[in-house]
Amino acid sequence: METVSIEPEDRGAVKIAVALRAARAFVGMSQVELAERTGIPKVTLARVETLEGSLKAEQFIRIIDFFASQGVSIDMRGSSGLNVTITNHLLDVAGKRLRDETRRRPDRRRAD
Repeated sequence: METVSIEPEDRGAVKIAVALRAARAFVGMSQVELAERTGIPKVTLARVETLEGSLKAEQFIRIIDFFASQGVSIDMRGSSGLNVTITNHLLDVAGKRLRDETRRRPDRRRAD
C-alpha cells in the first residue's frame, strides 16, 4: 500500500474537511441540513469537504459554533493533529439513532 504525504500547507484544508465530515456524522446531518442550519450554501460545504474550496473566516466560526451547540467540539490548533470531541449526551443520541429500526433499509431491519 502506497503512503501519501500531505504537504504542510495543505494540512489545514484537510483538517477542516475531515472535521466537517466527522462532525456531520456525529450529529447525523447531511450537507443540505448543515447548509440550512448555518446559512452556508451546500455547494460551499461540498467543495470544502472535497478540498475544492474554502470557507471565509466568518463561515468557519459559524460552523464551529453550530457544532459546539450540538455537543461537538472541534480543535485544530497546533501541529499535533485534529481533535473532534463529542459529549456523552451526543453519544447517547447517536446510539438511539443507530438502534432505530425505522432508519434502517427494509432489507436490513431485524425480524421480530
